[in-house]
Amino acid sequence: MAAYATASDLAARYDIRIWGQLISDDGAELSRFDMLAHPFVTVALGDAAGDTESHLRRTGMYLLSELTALTGNALNELVSINCAIAMAKIVQRRPGSGLKDFREAVLADYSQILKDFRDGLLTFGLSQHQEASFVEVAGPTSLQLENTNSLASRMAPRYLPDPATRLPFDRG
Repeated sequence: MAAYATASDLAARYDIRIWGQLISDDGAELSRFDMLAHPFVTVALGDAAGDTESHLRRTGMYLLSELTALTGNALNELVSINCAIAMAKIVQRRPGSGLKDFREAVLADYSQILKDFRDGLLTFGLSQHQEASFVEVAGPTSLQLENTNSLASRMAPRYLPDPATRLPFDRG
Protein backbone atom coordinates (compact mmCIF):
# COMPACT_ATOMS: atom_id res chain seq x y z
CA MET A 1 0.00 0.00 0.00
CA ALA A 2 1.33 3.41 -0.91
CA ALA A 3 1.57 6.13 1.69
CA TYR A 4 -1.28 8.58 2.04
CA ALA A 5 1.14 11.51 1.94
CA THR A 6 3.99 12.34 -0.40
CA ALA A 7 7.35 13.88 0.36
CA SER A 8 5.99 17.16 -1.03
CA ASP A 9 3.16 17.02 1.53
CA LEU A 10 5.73 16.50 4.27
CA ALA A 11 7.79 19.45 2.99
CA ALA A 12 4.67 21.64 2.99
CA ARG A 13 3.90 20.82 6.62
CA TYR A 14 7.37 20.65 8.21
CA ASP A 15 10.61 22.54 7.65
CA ILE A 16 12.49 20.69 4.94
CA ARG A 17 15.82 21.90 6.33
CA ILE A 18 15.23 20.06 9.61
CA TRP A 19 14.39 16.71 8.09
CA GLY A 20 16.98 17.22 5.37
CA GLN A 21 19.65 17.26 8.08
CA LEU A 22 18.14 14.25 9.79
CA ILE A 23 18.10 12.02 6.70
CA SER A 24 21.66 12.81 5.63
CA ASP A 25 23.90 10.20 7.26
CA ASP A 26 27.19 11.73 6.15
CA GLY A 27 26.28 15.33 6.96
CA ALA A 28 26.36 16.36 3.31
CA GLU A 29 23.89 19.01 2.26
CA LEU A 30 21.22 17.55 0.04
CA SER A 31 19.33 19.37 -2.69
CA ARG A 32 15.58 19.74 -2.35
CA PHE A 33 15.07 17.13 -5.06
CA ASP A 34 17.39 14.68 -3.28
CA MET A 35 15.54 15.23 0.00
CA LEU A 36 12.14 14.64 -1.57
CA ALA A 37 13.35 11.46 -3.30
CA HIS A 38 15.39 10.12 -0.38
CA PRO A 39 14.59 6.50 0.57
CA PHE A 40 14.42 7.33 4.30
CA VAL A 41 11.55 9.75 3.61
CA THR A 42 9.74 7.13 1.53
CA VAL A 43 10.18 4.54 4.28
CA ALA A 44 9.03 6.98 6.99
CA LEU A 45 5.90 7.87 4.97
CA GLY A 46 5.16 4.17 4.36
CA ASP A 47 5.60 3.33 8.04
CA ALA A 48 3.40 6.26 8.94
CA ALA A 49 0.69 5.01 6.57
CA GLY A 50 0.80 1.63 8.29
CA ASP A 51 0.52 3.24 11.73
CA THR A 52 -2.32 5.46 10.55
CA GLU A 53 -4.23 2.52 9.08
CA SER A 54 -3.78 0.37 12.16
CA HIS A 55 -4.98 3.12 14.51
CA LEU A 56 -7.97 4.12 12.40
CA ARG A 57 -9.02 0.56 11.58
CA ARG A 58 -8.78 -0.35 15.26
CA THR A 59 -11.71 1.99 15.88
CA GLY A 60 -13.92 -0.33 13.82
CA MET A 61 -15.29 2.70 11.98
CA TYR A 62 -13.08 2.66 8.88
CA LEU A 63 -12.26 0.19 6.17
CA LEU A 64 -9.14 0.44 4.04
CA SER A 65 -11.26 1.19 0.99
CA GLU A 66 -12.90 4.11 2.82
CA LEU A 67 -9.54 5.59 3.80
CA THR A 68 -8.22 5.42 0.24
CA ALA A 69 -11.44 6.98 -1.10
CA LEU A 70 -11.34 10.10 1.10
CA THR A 71 -11.44 13.49 -0.62
CA GLY A 72 -11.35 17.15 0.33
CA ASN A 73 -10.81 18.17 3.95
CA ALA A 74 -11.02 14.59 5.19
CA LEU A 75 -8.13 13.64 2.90
CA ASN A 76 -6.17 16.68 4.12
CA GLU A 77 -6.63 15.51 7.72
CA LEU A 78 -5.47 12.00 6.83
CA VAL A 79 -2.40 13.41 5.04
CA SER A 80 -1.67 15.65 8.04
CA ILE A 81 -1.80 12.69 10.44
CA ASN A 82 0.42 10.68 8.11
CA CYS A 83 2.96 13.55 7.86
CA ALA A 84 3.07 14.01 11.64
CA ILE A 85 3.82 10.33 12.17
CA ALA A 86 6.42 10.35 9.39
CA MET A 87 8.12 13.43 10.85
CA ALA A 88 8.24 11.77 14.27
CA LYS A 89 9.82 8.70 12.65
CA ILE A 90 12.40 10.83 10.85
CA VAL A 91 13.33 12.58 14.10
CA GLN A 92 13.42 9.18 15.82
CA ARG A 93 16.23 8.10 13.43
CA ARG A 94 18.54 10.45 15.28
CA PRO A 95 17.71 10.24 18.98
CA GLY A 96 20.64 12.47 19.96
CA SER A 97 19.84 15.19 17.45
CA GLY A 98 18.73 17.73 20.05
CA LEU A 99 15.18 17.71 18.72
CA LYS A 100 13.65 15.75 21.58
CA ASP A 101 11.16 18.50 22.44
CA PHE A 102 10.16 18.85 18.80
CA ARG A 103 9.66 15.10 18.45
CA GLU A 104 7.57 14.93 21.62
CA ALA A 105 5.42 17.83 20.41
CA VAL A 106 4.83 16.12 17.06
CA LEU A 107 4.06 12.80 18.77
CA ALA A 108 1.68 14.42 21.25
CA ASP A 109 -0.13 16.20 18.44
CA TYR A 110 -0.81 13.11 16.36
CA SER A 111 -1.40 10.89 19.41
CA GLN A 112 -4.21 13.17 20.59
CA ILE A 113 -5.76 13.26 17.11
CA LEU A 114 -5.67 9.47 16.82
CA LYS A 115 -7.09 9.12 20.33
CA ASP A 116 -9.96 11.43 19.36
CA PHE A 117 -10.62 9.32 16.26
CA ARG A 118 -10.49 6.13 18.37
CA ASP A 119 -12.95 7.62 20.88
CA GLY A 120 -15.28 8.79 18.11
CA LEU A 121 -14.83 12.50 18.88
CA LEU A 122 -13.44 13.08 15.38
CA THR A 123 -14.58 11.43 12.18
CA PHE A 124 -13.76 11.86 8.54
CA GLY A 125 -17.38 12.77 7.76
CA LEU A 126 -18.30 9.60 5.91
CA SER A 127 -22.01 9.34 5.18
CA GLN A 128 -22.61 6.39 7.51
CA HIS A 129 -21.07 8.35 10.40
CA GLN A 130 -23.25 11.37 9.68
CA GLU A 131 -26.36 9.20 9.44
CA ALA A 132 -25.49 7.45 12.71
CA SER A 133 -25.36 10.76 14.53
CA PHE A 134 -29.02 11.53 13.79
CA VAL A 135 -31.18 9.54 16.16
CA GLU A 136 -34.68 8.88 14.95
CA VAL A 137 -37.24 8.47 17.68
CA ALA A 138 -40.26 6.57 16.52
CA GLY A 139 -43.11 5.94 18.86
CA PRO A 140 -46.58 6.98 19.88
CA THR A 141 -47.66 10.55 20.54
CA SER A 142 -49.13 11.62 23.85
CA LEU A 143 -52.63 11.60 22.31
CA GLN A 144 -52.17 7.99 21.22
CA LEU A 145 -50.96 7.07 24.71
CA GLU A 146 -53.97 8.72 26.34
CA ASN A 147 -56.35 6.84 24.03
CA THR A 148 -54.89 3.46 24.88
CA ASN A 149 -56.45 1.40 27.60
CA SER A 150 -53.21 0.82 29.47
CA LEU A 151 -52.62 0.74 33.18
CA ALA A 152 -50.18 3.64 32.90
CA SER A 153 -52.67 5.91 31.16
CA ARG A 154 -55.45 5.09 33.64
CA MET A 155 -53.23 5.70 36.68
CA ALA A 156 -51.62 8.83 35.25
CA PRO A 157 -53.54 11.46 37.16
CA ARG A 158 -52.94 9.98 40.62
CA TYR A 159 -49.91 7.68 40.63
CA LEU A 160 -47.89 8.11 37.43
CA PRO A 161 -46.70 11.13 35.44
CA ASP A 162 -48.78 12.29 32.53
CA PRO A 163 -47.90 10.36 29.32
CA ALA A 164 -46.99 13.60 27.55
CA THR A 165 -44.20 14.23 30.06
CA ARG A 166 -42.65 10.80 29.45
CA LEU A 167 -42.04 11.43 25.75
CA PRO A 168 -39.33 13.38 23.94
CA PHE A 169 -40.17 17.04 23.42
CA ASP A 170 -41.02 16.72 19.75
CA ARG A 171 -43.37 13.77 20.30
CA GLY A 172 -45.85 15.54 22.60
